[in-house]
Amino acid sequence: MKRLNNLILASFFGAALLVSSCATAPKADDAALAVLRSTCNKLKAAQTLCATGTRVSDPSLLPAGLGKENASFEVMVVRPAKIAFKVSDGNGTRRILADGQHLTLVDDKANIYDTLPGKAKTIDAVAGEIEKTFDYQPIGLELLGSDPMKTLLEGVTSGKVVGDETVGGVKCRRLSFTQPGLNWDLWVSTGDQLPRKLAMVFTDRPGQPQRTVTINQWTLNSVVPASGFVFTPGKDAHKVDIIPAR
Repeated sequence: MKRLNNLILASFFGAALLVSSCATAPKADDAALAVLRSTCNKLKAAQTLCATGTRVSDPSLLPAGLGKENASFEVMVVRPAKIAFKVSDGNGTRRILADGQHLTLVDDKANIYDTLPGKAKTIDAVAGEIEKTFDYQPIGLELLGSDPMKTLLEGVTSGKVVGDETVGGVKCRRLSFTQPGLNWDLWVSTGDQLPRKLAMVFTDRPGQPQRTVTINQWTLNSVVPASGFVFTPGKDAHKVDIIPAR
């Protein structure tokens, strides 16, 4: 699973999760691994994915002065390499768009954007391209890549099934995992086998701050228009040059 770090674009999109360097082999029990494998296999087999939800983060996980985050998000993916990510909160709406040829970052409230070449050929490569260029990874991509189970289990030292709980009226099986510096729980629907909630506790930070992502709706293998990944600036939009992280 991924851990928090300081980011060049944190104030633009909010804090993100970066890959842990820990390579400890997971010791999750078979029941937890079976549920996780089922949901991950379903996600990676889908050619298109759309999801909407909310994200709540404690203030210490965000840039100074922003206060507690309470945001809504939308994400669309068309494999092999198109993604549109949007997050809205009290500070406005920000977006990342990758159409296979370009990578665009947009702040709708400020009416500014930047478009750069972006020719990654897979969702995983798009994520790497975003991270390499901007030191940023949109939350949720750990569920949407070519091998989400491998990504989620990276660094995990233990895992178990907690039991059945309801999330947004959907009966789910709750899984709990631990790793150095991070405990995280995943709620997977017992019906459609899709993730409905991800809760993280950063145990290596003062006060052990928390972040919770709740997915209200999934749509898999639907027709997603190509226009959803392309940004057309309005006449009053201003192009800015975002300095690459490295």
